[in-house]
Amino acid sequence: MKNPLHSTLREVTAPTVQRLGYWVSAIELTTDPRGLLVRLFIDGPGGVGIADCAKVTRELSPVLDVEDPIPDNYVLEVSSPGIDRLIERPEDFVRFAGFKVRVKLFDSAGDDAYSDEGSTTRRKRFSGELAGMEEDRVLLRAGDTLHRIPLADVAIARLTPSPEDYDRLRDVSLAPEGESR
Repeated sequence: MKNPLHSTLREVTAPTVQRLGYWVSAIELTTDPRGLLVRLFIDGPGGVGIADCAKVTRELSPVLDVEDPIPDNYVLEVSSPGIDRLIERPEDFVRFAGFKVRVKLFDSAGDDAYSDEGSTTRRKRFSGELAGMEEDRVLLRAGDTLHRIPLADVAIARLTPSPEDYDRLRDVSLAPEGESR
């Protein structure tokens, strides 16, 4: 399960980001010497640039000050998702089907963390081709094996596109939210 702060930040930031014409692609919470680092990845039709990130930062700062979802010091960074983007939203697991991905499960993932078509080996890391979603499970093909991983057990999923995938990824990234080309 994601950190509760992760969910709260998505709830607090999404309306403002959407009002500006973008969507929250992913949220990364890490620490650095300045305290908590909140990295908010945004995306939009046609992608996002530095000016878009600056605009979202200016609009979000007062919202976060008023809502105050983070009790301690933090640093907000708004960024584009990049070529090796994090994937969190179910629609993005569908949208980026066919691309290579690495998935890491939470250490606390349950016994049903995955179903490997007959395998009983416990794993916490997977890599392969994203095959979409089936109900609440991420589908990941590694060789001849189709893994069905509960989305709730996914700590991190990150695209790992090959150089041959860059043009195709750009086309999918530029498609309107929820659609692919």
